[in-house]
Amino acid sequence: MKLLKRAKQSSATGQTDTSSLMHLGMLLVALVSCTPTRPTPTTPANESAVAPSPAARPIGPPEGELLAFGWEANGPVLLVHDVRDPISLAPGYVGYDISPDGSNVVATREVRLSTGISYNPELVLIDIKTQERRVLARTPSREEFNGPIKWSPAGTSLAYSLVRYAVNPAQVHPGPRTELQTVCVMKLETATSTCFPDLRRVFDFDWSPDGESLLVTGPGPLPMQVLNPTTGHVSSLVALDDSILRRRLMRAGLGRAVQFVGPSWSPSGAYVASWVNAPLPVPAVFTSDGQLVALGHPARGNAYTFSWRPGADVLLYTTGFSLEMPKPWVLRELNPTDGADRVLVTRSNRPLTNDFSVSPSGRWLALLRWRSDTHQKIVFLDLAGQQQSRSVAFSSGEILAWGTVGQSED
Repeated sequence: MKLLKRAKQSSATGQTDTSSLMHLGMLLVALVSCTPTRPTPTTPANESAVAPSPAARPIGPPEGELLAFGWEANGPVLLVHDVRDPISLAPGYVGYDISPDGSNVVATREVRLSTGISYNPELVLIDIKTQERRVLARTPSREEFNGPIKWSPAGTSLAYSLVRYAVNPAQVHPGPRTELQTVCVMKLETATSTCFPDLRRVFDFDWSPDGESLLVTGPGPLPMQVLNPTTGHVSSLVALDDSILRRRLMRAGLGRAVQFVGPSWSPSGAYVASWVNAPLPVPAVFTSDGQLVALGHPARGNAYTFSWRPGADVLLYTTGFSLEMPKPWVLRELNPTDGADRVLVTRSNRPLTNDFSVSPSGRWLALLRWRSDTHQKIVFLDLAGQQQSRSVAFSSGEILAWGTVGQSED
């Protein structure tokens, strides 16, 4: 399935001001291997710098288990829909993505610097069963790992965001702008990385289902781009001033496209989805060659997100919520083959719903519902209608990712 992620951003980067208008344009770039910005692989005495081969990994969470990525001291938390007490994994780490076989979480160690920013100098793997931590790499003083971080479909590589500051953030607050923010790809077998700074400023990316390409987005006027991390070839998929996109946005009563956000490949690879800030964010689906085929409803302000239905080229999305215009929370289903857009689930606007995730079989829907910073719960809904909903108390968390192996429906 396509997993949701926490697009964690350092308080110093200020990377996604989606309300700002930006110039339109189109860019075609070539690869420059970025040796100076590669993090340093490490092999401490009691830690392995190389992940075990996929064949050697233990079986991870089955269908009924969910990984919730918590904030700072809480760390990743394992939740089972019929168990009351969450299982804490590695407090003090920030989790981003679960491996395709469900055995490891990729995370960063997060520390709070005296200058006031959260700093992530280590890229690590956390074994879900043993909680063993393997440090893959450490950055020098002016650089840090910054979300998103995503496993390749085969579990053999990691794509991650790397940030370089103009100053040492431990000594001087770096401010809202970074010197460099790019995507890098690490081969786990060797723990070696290649970075791609000539993509310009990269905010988000997603692996293609075959693991051969990365879909890449950044600030306007950059287009949505496709990167082959093996050859370094880069091509423009959709430009912000694409004529079909511009006309569809106008018919929907929206303005010009100013930024692509949160790109996502469909399970088959036939489609890609992205939020288009115009200036309101609206979910859009394109073919793999960049033709717009479907446009959803614009977001209302906060906690809007989408995910492909597991194993199907159907986009599930929510327009989020607005405190100024309280309305029920709605999960919608957008079909790119015919453009049909229908309501799948609705919930009251209190407590607020911040996130959702669908299990690999498509049966269980998990909703993260928020009353306050310390009073949250995750509600499990059986979309097959065979069991009543359940909930688990949860505090200070955000993103949900299901285990991807096993077919238990209990």
